[in-house]
Amino acid sequence: MALTHDGSAASDAAASQPARSVPLSIEEERLLFSELSGHLASIAQFIVNTGLREQELAHLSWQWEIRVPELDTSIFVVPRRWVNNGLDRYVVLNRVARSIVESCRGRLPERVHELRSRKVTR
Repeated sequence: MALTHDGSAASDAAASQPARSVPLSIEEERLLFSELSGHLASIAQFIVNTGLREQELAHLSWQWEIRVPELDTSIFVVPRRWVNNGLDRYVVLNRVARSIVESCRGRLPERVHELRSRKVTR
């Protein structure tokens, strides 16, 4: 038996189905971010605001950034090599994601985010 998104029980057959993307409610976002500190909170906010997957985030490179001066923002073009569907992925930055990118600028020479290799546990 497994739990569903709303906390109710699901059969093992239902639990073995591929996970569906379910947007977080504002309250769920607040709860998630309140449990994370500094670097992890920033990464979680970036993921929530861009929809990037772990592999895309781990390899997000400054070289993939394209400035869009008309909109006073940037986008990132993630090469198909790092994307599950095999197509280049265009990552449009909303206000929150753009703020996080700016806070990371200049910290690392190649990657946008520093991801540590060990798993995060409570």
